Amino acid sequence: MFLLFVRPLHAIIARVPGANSHVLTVGAADFSPRYAIPLDFPTIGQAMDFISLVDPDSSNRAEQWTILVMPGYYREVIQFKPFVNVVGLLKEAVIVASPDDITDDDRLRVHSTLLPPPAQVYLCSNSLLSNVTVAVRGDSSPGHFAVRGYDVNIYPGNRRPRGDVHFLGLANVDFHTYPPYPKSGPPAGGGLIKFDGNWRTVIFRDVGGNYDAPRGFGIELTGREPFQNADCHFINCFFDALFLSGEGGVIQVADCYEVHLRNSLVRVRYKEGALIEAWQPPPITAVKTMRTRGAKGPIAPNVHIQGSTLYGPGTSVLDVGENTVCFFRHSFSDSMTCDGKFFASASNGIGNL
Repeated sequence: MFLLFVRPLHAIIARVPGANSHVLTVGAADFSPRYAIPLDFPTIGQAMDFISLVDPDSSNRAEQWTILVMPGYYREVIQFKPFVNVVGLLKEAVIVASPDDITDDDRLRVHSTLLPPPAQVYLCSNSLLSNVTVAVRGDSSPGHFAVRGYDVNIYPGNRRPRGDVHFLGLANVDFHTYPPYPKSGPPAGGGLIKFDGNWRTVIFRDVGGNYDAPRGFGIELTGREPFQNADCHFINCFFDALFLSGEGGVIQVADCYEVHLRNSLVRVRYKEGALIEAWQPPPITAVKTMRTRGAKGPIAPNVHIQGSTLYGPGTSVLDVGENTVCFFRHSFSDSMTCDGKFFASASNGIGNL
């Protein structure tokens, strides 16, 4: 009988200049013996701590790290470092959930200018989360978003990028709301995704999720002057908001441009009884564009909807706000409100009308 001894990867992999990629494995202790996969760390956070912090704007772009996560339930907040990919082995079996005390922490963060805004995953520049399910607590506080484009790291010279992030995204990620729910009333249901700094070049591919809150937007994309928030792409995605009883929807695009929704389905629906409680239904939208007061960027905020379906009741499933632009190509929406400019594909599919 031969015994094979394998040392943990972090004990044998050195940070050699010029090396293209390093891999760390994460998983519970009982996972390794059954599948003969050596594990380096029990949590994603510990693996992230092991990786040295490199300024995303520095010239040292040679080293890329991959944290490979085995099936399991990970109750932790993930704070990314640049040039790191977190990849689940199997999306349905790798669950990232909030710690038990996240809601108490959220109440402090929502009203604080010192703490990072509340989130489960903080993406920074040159980072990627893929092949996992993000579990959103049903009782998460308003203002909590599962994923934020927000760099929590502090770089030399006390530089804090915060919302100034670029070249990042999600791939093959699902959002799923889970108990505990409040004892009475609908679940608070925190938001899914929020970017509100000087961000750019963000890609969401094969991402899906449910926004369960009664009002507000599940995805908030807010730019800063002079509207440098370009190249945000949703590709092959599915989102819905089916329990709205007040104003809100799925995707809100404010003060930023070049947001592309491609080959995707976005649907909304009123909570049962919402139409009876008021003389007219609350304005809910699958996609809404807007320009906030005082914003004076050189380009009008805009969204490009291509090969996608926006589904839901009401008269404003697509809401093109004043001083914004929507390019609508080979797509369908149940209804539209338009105070801005709307350009649809020509009948022959070439150009815009």
